[in-house]
Amino acid sequence: MTAVGVLALVLVGKALYGMRFEGHILPVWAGFTLSSLAFFALGYLIAGVAPTARVAQAIGMICAFPMMFLSGSAIPLEVLPQSVRNIARFIPLTHVVTLMRGLWSGETWAKHLTEAAVLGGVLLVAMILSTRLFRWE
Repeated sequence: MTAVGVLALVLVGKALYGMRFEGHILPVWAGFTLSSLAFFALGYLIAGVAPTARVAQAIGMICAFPMMFLSGSAIPLEVLPQSVRNIARFIPLTHVVTLMRGLWSGETWAKHLTEAAVLGGVLLVAMILSTRLFRWE
């Protein structure tokens, strides 16, 4: 579902807005996959600690909306105050935005080792915690 949604978004961006792509498809796809897996693991972690599906949905939204506005995905970090940019360094979505912007514009993975390490760490920690905390009840 995620891949189909992103493909549709890219096609609409290309057809209606003349979106440019200066990167290479495989590195961008790898960045997208790493980012998606890291956030899926966070979702499973939330599901593992929340007592009900409704609570999990609420926790997810409480986390998602501030992340969107503080990470550079909705408002470019460059226009936000320095204090917000300092906070944004600790938000996983900031690393997704930085990684995907760079790969999309043709930068190599070598320029984004910090982002890859952070997302890999989020994936690993959230996966380990979610496997320990998730219970079928």
